[in-house]
Amino acid sequence: MHTNRCKKKHILLMSTSLLFSCYVSQTAYAVVNFTGTLAGDVTGHQKSTVVSTVGGAGGVTQAQILSGVRAANAATNVNTASTIVKRDASRNFSANVITANLAGNATSATTATNFSGSLGGDVTGTQGVTAVSTVGGKSAANIASAVNTVSAATSANTASTIVKRDASKNFSANVITANLAGNATTATTATTATSFSGSLVGDVTGTQGATAVSTVGGKSAANIASAVNTVSAATDANTVNTIVKRDSSSNFVANIVTVNGLDLNNTSTLIINGPVQLNGGVSLGLGDRLYVDEIVGASGYLIDTVVVNNLVAVNTSSPSDRRLKTDISDLDNDLCLFCH
Repeated sequence: MHTNRCKKKHILLMSTSLLFSCYVSQTAYAVVNFTGTLAGDVTGHQKSTVVSTVGGAGGVTQAQILSGVRAANAATNVNTASTIVKRDASRNFSANVITANLAGNATSATTATNFSGSLGGDVTGTQGVTAVSTVGGKSAANIASAVNTVSAATSANTASTIVKRDASKNFSANVITANLAGNATTATTATTATSFSGSLVGDVTGTQGATAVSTVGGKSAANIASAVNTVSAATDANTVNTIVKRDSSSNFVANIVTVNGLDLNNTSTLIINGPVQLNGGVSLGLGDRLYVDEIVGASGYLIDTVVVNNLVAVNTSSPSDRRLKTDISDLDNDLCLFCH
């Protein structure tokens, strides 16, 4: 200023930059108005000051102050997200989770570091002495037994143990019953297999590449082969030591046929070209014929070898000539027995 004091009670003084009024006192002067611009926390002119910051450099800005005021005004005791907590008239408020170190005791708590009551359910006991009673409805004893059983699992062929594959994913066992998907490299036994390396036992013996029929129904292979040869040699011809095989007309030839009784069906015909001995009766029906052809030797020789009772012989050259067995010596042609 250009003066140190006012000469009168109220004097206006001018300076290069400030117009002011002052009241005279013995020690100081008071400035009533100014025309310059404020700087710092409050800025602007005398008539339009603005609070820009609070707390100086590094303090809070005007926007932050306004945001804080709004947040404080919106404070509530209701459990509302992103709001300041404000106790109600009973000093209570609601919240989801409060993280803090509790001083004193809580009437109830969702979580707590320590508790004094006893646990119930699968786990029982107090905080310092807990015990697992059940897991999924299984008792602790059963669970412990199962753990021991699992711990004893092995790839070795050990009875009553769980199978555990070794480092090569293999294990040993006696018999595994299952439906095989794919092919087994080797097998002691198999329901079906393309190849096998063992030997067959029983009626068929030998290996896969050299099987041999040893027996069939208790009969040896040699006996079976002999029987097949005998059957294959069967013939309708009168051949010694061969099986009789009828020809295409169902006939066969033989020297001597021994039967216990002879029963011919109606209209049947039996032609005998050699000696025949019947050890039973001959039963011939109406229309049946028994011929003995080509009688050899003395008259009646062949017919005498037929042993039957009450045999009636008929001379085929003279059908009305019927005789008993004891009176046929003059028959020298075909013999027809019981011809009608």
